[in-house]
Amino acid sequence: MKKLLIILMIIFIAGCSNSRRLTKQYEKNHQLRGYASWYGKEFHKKLTASGERYNIRDYTAAHKTLKFGTMVEVINLKNGNSVKVKINDRGPFVAGRVIDLTPKAFKKLAPLDEGVVPIKILILDDDNTFRYKK
Repeated sequence: MKKLLIILMIIFIAGCSNSRRLTKQYEKNHQLRGYASWYGKEFHKKLTASGERYNIRDYTAAHKTLKFGTMVEVINLKNGNSVKVKINDRGPFVAGRVIDLTPKAFKKLAPLDEGVVPIKILILDDDNTFRYKK
């Protein structure tokens, strides 16, 4: 039982250190802190840059440079709330903003009427990335 606990702790620690390592490596050349906003109904069911259909009820996001399929955690720096999302689109295209979320994802950080919140991004997994769909 003790050996199993030790093995599980090692796996957990290794998993945590991997996401921090990915985030630090990526942050050297890319911005992972700034402001998050949301985009909604006018894009619902339209194709995203990855080829997937945008769905306002999914936990997805737009980022300028992260690979499509990358899983990230977005943390609101004002209140500590966080949400996990998959990158499937490009944007935002407004100065200072680093990520656009679906309304459902943004609601996990703050009420929609706040519009924009200060955030930091942690990269959780970039193993399931994919290229543009044809």
